[in-house]
Amino acid sequence: RLNLSDSTRDPVNPLAVQWAREHAADLVVAPADVRALIRALVVRSHEEGIAPEDLARLIRETIGLLPRQVEAVANFRQRLASDPDVTLTALQARVARYAGAQRRARALAISRTELVGSVNAGQQALWQVATQQGIIRQDDFEQVWLITDDDAVDEEICEPLADTTAPLGEPFAGGIMAPPAHPQCRCGLGLQLTAQTR
Repeated sequence: RLNLSDSTRDPVNPLAVQWAREHAADLVVAPADVRALIRALVVRSHEEGIAPEDLARLIRETIGLLPRQVEAVANFRQRLASDPDVTLTALQARVARYAGAQRRARALAISRTELVGSVNAGQQALWQVATQQGIIRQDDFEQVWLITDDDAVDEEICEPLADTTAPLGEPFAGGIMAPPAHPQCRCGLGLQLTAQTR
């Protein structure tokens, strides 16, 4: 049983950590042992305050490339190989750098997506606990979808959800329970009074 008054001294949301321990990396395309390792790293990130970029560096050591990334590396190598001015040594070095960049990109995508997922699931779990303990009344509050309003926001998925609301514990439009709505989603959830209680 979580006592919310005790948890105010600790900035780590234990429910986010619990969610990460149970669900992080479930959607990562990788063997089970690699997913388990990523899950453990996400939990450590919450518990130790590891930043997303640093978590990505740790994840990068555990993952391979997705099939489409492998194909991109092969295509890059083929383009370089067709250039008579590129030596074999230069080709190998450039392909290795390109493959490394692909791994870094995948690791950062996993890091951001898993942290957003666990933070938002943990937030929803805290609201549920607060409701069960009588700290808030479920009928008085609703969750609101918050976007990072910049050029990187997903215009098809997240932008239409901006500032939309859903009852606590219920899905948003399209059946989405909480961010992340897609890989590298940076959205969050807020809590606001319902229209009838404002």
